[in-house]
Amino acid sequence: MIQKHWLAVAAPMALAASLASGNAMAAASVSIVTDTELQLDIQWTGTISDFSLLALPDPVNWDLLGLYTDVTTKSIFDINTSVWEAAVLARHAVPDPGPYPHAGETRFGPVYSAYLSGSLGASASDSKMGDHNGNDMVSPANWTTPHWDHYQFSFSSNADGSGTMELVALHPVPEPAPYALLLGGLLAVGLWRHRQRAR
Repeated sequence: MIQKHWLAVAAPMALAASLASGNAMAAASVSIVTDTELQLDIQWTGTISDFSLLALPDPVNWDLLGLYTDVTTKSIFDINTSVWEAAVLARHAVPDPGPYPHAGETRFGPVYSAYLSGSLGASASDSKMGDHNGNDMVSPANWTTPHWDHYQFSFSSNADGSGTMELVALHPVPEPAPYALLLGGLLAVGLWRHRQRAR
């Protein structure tokens, strides 16, 4: 009799718990959206407190050297506030596509580092760029300078403890069209000069 009563109580409680867990926030996940010689995009989504439990992604054309995330409770003006922190280290890890003097060289780009922090509900981002000559990174990235590595690390949090984190990198190269236009212009000027001399 007692066993029947226990089952009658336990079964609805287990069902309620499973429904509640189904409605809870999904645990954090990471995905490498883009990973080419010229572009990188890694995204983290889900419960912010679970970001620190994620394995470090391993892109092919870029090195993700380090990742740090943490959510702590701090007393700010005698009010307990949840605060997140995030930091990243990354670098370009493929041969420079050119032009001279770095064309085809197997060189690593400069190391990009960023540190962000804020309270739940706040967002932050950082962008820097650097060339492959070992110079220091400069801020902000302009996303257009050819053969420089451009990075942006961003963190967006919600008051409920969920959020997204993203690392975007770009190594732009000049489009072939401007070079073809320049070459065509030089050829036209050369032909015009040749005709002038012939006359």
